[in-house]
Amino acid sequence: MAKKRSSKTKKKTGRSGTAKGKTRAVAKARPKAKKKASGKAKTKAKAKSKAKAKAKAKPKTKAKAKAKTKAKAKSKTKAKAKAKSKTKAKAKAKVKATRKPVSAKKTSAKRASAPAKGKPRAAKKSAVATKAAAAEGSARPPRPRGAIDPASRKRKPVAVPINRNLEVSAEADEFSLWILESPKERLEEIRSHVLRADAERLERVSNLIEIAISTAWAERTKEMTRLLNGWLKDRSPKIRRLAVASIPLGCDEPAAYEKCRRLLRGMLKDPAREVRLTAISVLAEDPDRNLDLVRKWVKDPDARTREIATRSLHLAERLESILPLLKHLVVDRDSEVHWAAASVLYDVYERSTKEVLEVAKLMAASEDQDVRWAAAMSFFEHVFADGGEHVMSLMRQWSKHDDANLRWTLAHSMRFVRADKTLPMFRNLLRDEDAHVRRRVIWQVWEHFGSFPNMAQAAELLQMGVSDPSPLVRQMARDAVEGLAIDLEAAIPDDRRPGRPPPPEPAPPPPFGDVT
Repeated sequence: MAKKRSSKTKKKTGRSGTAKGKTRAVAKARPKAKKKASGKAKTKAKAKSKAKAKAKAKPKTKAKAKAKTKAKAKSKTKAKAKAKSKTKAKAKAKVKATRKPVSAKKTSAKRASAPAKGKPRAAKKSAVATKAAAAEGSARPPRPRGAIDPASRKRKPVAVPINRNLEVSAEADEFSLWILESPKERLEEIRSHVLRADAERLERVSNLIEIAISTAWAERTKEMTRLLNGWLKDRSPKIRRLAVASIPLGCDEPAAYEKCRRLLRGMLKDPAREVRLTAISVLAEDPDRNLDLVRKWVKDPDARTREIATRSLHLAERLESILPLLKHLVVDRDSEVHWAAASVLYDVYERSTKEVLEVAKLMAASEDQDVRWAAAMSFFEHVFADGGEHVMSLMRQWSKHDDANLRWTLAHSMRFVRADKTLPMFRNLLRDEDAHVRRRVIWQVWEHFGSFPNMAQAAELLQMGVSDPSPLVRQMARDAVEGLAIDLEAAIPDDRRPGRPPPPEPAPPPPFGDVT
């Protein structure tokens, strides 16, 4: 019995031994698990540190990206600013290139500037400057009325305040963009200010308003035509005149051009004279397409109508169509008309020199002294200043011409000619039988005195005027001597004074081979 129990206990102890083995195996495995857990914790810590580093690095990259975008934005704004300055310069040049519509106060600008009774008059303009301006104008086509700068559409319009005194602080292109923001409200605002303004203030800014409305009209033809049709039927002549002056006759589209021309032709029957004259001035800016009307206007009984039609004749492309009209206009009885015709002659002189000189000769030979004044001051002064052998031969021919009017015009037209070229002609003309011609020569010597290469030569011419038999010539010579503050006795050498015999000419050289 005792042996059996021992075997049972052995079995029990064997079982218990196996349990102990298991616990030992578990105990041995625990350190390995701890090592694995610690390794995982380390990897997790590393991952967290990396994530933190990335999170710290992200703001830096964002800052760099923001800096780059800011730099790009700055460069874009600089480029836009440059484009704005360029477009502003172009717009200013376009506004200056536009022709100002004829106003009511342009009545006697050139006539009032003419000298009174022989007093010297300041030069109208430099011949070189006029020639350069004419060449520039012929090289560059005229700006069509109503053409808007495409670059200006991208610009942000500037607020254009119009106060009670009708003062506009903007250029024409900015003003037109301001109108296009809200045409109905803007036009009503302009209308209310124009109605309250007096004639002087309206005259000062009317050109700017007309160009701005014309540009906006050409940009949105349908909308602006609908709105401004009410202006053309307004009770106030000021509003109707402003609307007529703003009609964009220079539209490129044929349909729009014909619509504008129909509107202008309808306003030729307006009851207000100033409105009719404004319509004439706008239509006359295109003399080729409105030649039938221009031919009618240059023969109109109203001198103001003839003057307005004359001033735009130089814009004609076909010169042969306007030369017959100029032949009548240059000798027109009204002063403003023939002065305007003389200016047109000089504008078209280079296009057809021979034919234009023939028309100008009609003015130079006119019995009306004011017509000869206009020819001399507005045409021949500048033509003779340009020089050239053809011009010099014409001057020599006229100095010996039988017509005293031509000689008078010649003497009056040599103000800008070089003194060394005019000295022989002055001496011949001072012996002219007409006292008025001699008086004109003394006046020119007075004007030329500082440009003579030798003062004694100019003083000699003045001395001839002082001893002239005509009191008109003597008075002009005395005024010249007094005005120049010179002493003729000291300026003229003894051998060159009047009454003294001329110095003996040197003896000719002996013939070749003559020893004596």
